[in-house]
Amino acid sequence: MFDGSPESIQQLTSMITDGHVLGDSKGSAEKPIEDLGIQKLVQQAIFASLIPRAWGLSNEGFRPVILNSGKPCDSGNGVKEYVTDETAAKTFVCHEEQLYYFVSATGDYRRCGATPGGSISCAFSKFKPLSGMEALDAGTFGELTKTDLVIGALAGYKANGNRNGWPAADPGQASTNSDIYDATIQGAAIRSPGVVMIPICSPELAVANWNDMDTGALGFPCQPQTREKRRAVARKRQ
Repeated sequence: MFDGSPESIQQLTSMITDGHVLGDSKGSAEKPIEDLGIQKLVQQAIFASLIPRAWGLSNEGFRPVILNSGKPCDSGNGVKEYVTDETAAKTFVCHEEQLYYFVSATGDYRRCGATPGGSISCAFSKFKPLSGMEALDAGTFGELTKTDLVIGALAGYKANGNRNGWPAADPGQASTNSDIYDATIQGAAIRSPGVVMIPICSPELAVANWNDMDTGALGFPCQPQTREKRRAVARKRQ
């Protein structure tokens, strides 16, 4: 086909001009992303990194966590014991028919004090919305949304065998570049594994760790706990 003739050179030129031969990892040709698109992706990546850090440094004591309700998206507030209806409405994300809540384990989980009769009474906190959630939904931060952050975290979680503690994306790895490129073609590079590092777990596990207040533990409040420990914390709420 390409015999060096002027006609074949012209044909080859038309095929590679403007990056037409650049395709995704599955071999499909895609139109290259324009400058404004690249700028948007860079902004989203920066915000996806900085926003969780800002929450962690806040004086309000935000501790981001994604709660897996274990329930389908049409189940309403699937975690009423741990999240108010108002918070659920602000923080829910539906992904692959599963309902998640992007919330914060803010402050102390258990607050105890003496009653007028001299006994000790304890109240238990519920998960709260993170500051700026409305701004995320409005696309204020480079059109980054809470859904992007949840799906990005889930990508890392699943790539790590459905476990927390997945590694941050390493641009030096070919597999990382392939994942990010595939996600970029779909318009959301931050949804590839290792870009968003927010822990994911059940409400029961998050509450068990929140009760212990071991905030320095890796992946708090989703670090592993024994089933007995989770049950003990649940009994205290009753």
